[in-house]
Amino acid sequence: MQCDHPNELGFIPKSVAMRLMKTHESIKQQRKQKQQRKDNPNAAASVDGDQQQSDTIIDYETHLENEAKRNFEKFRSQSSGAKKIGEKEICQRCHMLKHYGKVAPIKIPIEDFKNKLAAIKDMNCVVIKVVDIMDFHGTFIPDFRRIIGNNPVVLVGNKMDVLPADIHKNRIEDWLRHECKLHGMVVSHVKLLSSASRDGLASFIVELEQLRRGRDVFVVGCSNVGKSTFINSLVDEYKQKVVFTQDGQQGDDEATAAAKEKPTVMDRATTSIFPGTTLNIISVPLWHNASLFDTPGIDNPHQIIKLLRPDELKMVIPTKRIKPTVVHMIGGKSLYLGGLARIDYDGGLATFTIYTSTHLPLHLCRTDKADDLLTRQRGKMLSPPLGDAERLAEESIQLSQAKRFTIIPEKVDFRHTCTDIIISGLGWVAVKSLSKTITPMRVIVHTPTNIDVSIRDPLVPYTTTYNTL
Repeated sequence: MQCDHPNELGFIPKSVAMRLMKTHESIKQQRKQKQQRKDNPNAAASVDGDQQQSDTIIDYETHLENEAKRNFEKFRSQSSGAKKIGEKEICQRCHMLKHYGKVAPIKIPIEDFKNKLAAIKDMNCVVIKVVDIMDFHGTFIPDFRRIIGNNPVVLVGNKMDVLPADIHKNRIEDWLRHECKLHGMVVSHVKLLSSASRDGLASFIVELEQLRRGRDVFVVGCSNVGKSTFINSLVDEYKQKVVFTQDGQQGDDEATAAAKEKPTVMDRATTSIFPGTTLNIISVPLWHNASLFDTPGIDNPHQIIKLLRPDELKMVIPTKRIKPTVVHMIGGKSLYLGGLARIDYDGGLATFTIYTSTHLPLHLCRTDKADDLLTRQRGKMLSPPLGDAERLAEESIQLSQAKRFTIIPEKVDFRHTCTDIIISGLGWVAVKSLSKTITPMRVIVHTPTNIDVSIRDPLVPYTTTYNTL
């Protein structure tokens, strides 16, 4: 209980501590004398003196107890009084999330999120759209241009640090531009970065300042794309390293010192791996004439992560660089991605390159034995899901949805993949045919109901860094 700071509960001044130690020694001496009187009745003559000493000790203990009560009341009144400068209040949900990692259940309809963002189209601002590289289509907001109007859009591909190290960033940026055009949206800039490691953040700030020109900035994205982490990293970069003048150029030492002396209120947004952490629009006065706004994450109920519990999310969401796994497939084989998805394959010799979290177990088996394997091993070898029999029997996580695709390569190519199979919220599987002739490949993807499953042109058609199953 001993603390170093005088205003903290448990602090004991040195003088008080010394008196307590002396009192403790006196009490020990008194007990010793009482025991001696019991052993030696002839010592009864000293009873009156001992009684006087005992009364003195009791009075002193009462005095110390009253003093301790007064000190505690003083401390409590200081703690419950006016809040200190820079101290902020947080709601119970944020407190539980930040300190205990627990999330109070809450459901906010998609239309409510869109209504909160509807005012953006009538403003003159810059919109930063954050998407997850691992799940671009699952984190791309439908009808986004209708929501934000004609404001310029900067597309941020977040979590770049989880992709293999040998990818080509320019190709990924071109791919993102192409996909945005297919969805009816032309973006002003495309930037790949990592909010966690802050790789690419400094160059992004330069591009943002050239585009912003004194306007407010809104950060928009689906839940769980790393949006709040991106804002926290951006605020830290501005506070610690970057100061801009009105013409967008970096200021001198005097401007930097003045900016540091100017009081600002830059609260960090609450972050978590759990979807839907930000519940309302948060204003961050990042510039003297404009603000940065963190908007609520738009929920996509068709992502598989919406069905998972916290311990299961840790196995599905990648937190470090992915090393894809290559699996050789022939007709009649099935591939399990944990216990959340199964891909049945029928066709010639091919390879599946799986881009998922390294914590997600993969298992290859015969298709005719796949159902029996799932019954015996789900929650064990095939996990997530995790938990007891009641959790494993929940209807929402049963592999009751089956989507069929026929993949026909454009040409014989043993080097590059031809198609990606996307399971929203889980990752993707890049398919490459190894047949000497153009042969159709048929796949059936089993997932829980209402999970988005689709195919696309390959995001990473070639990689030299992989594991084998």
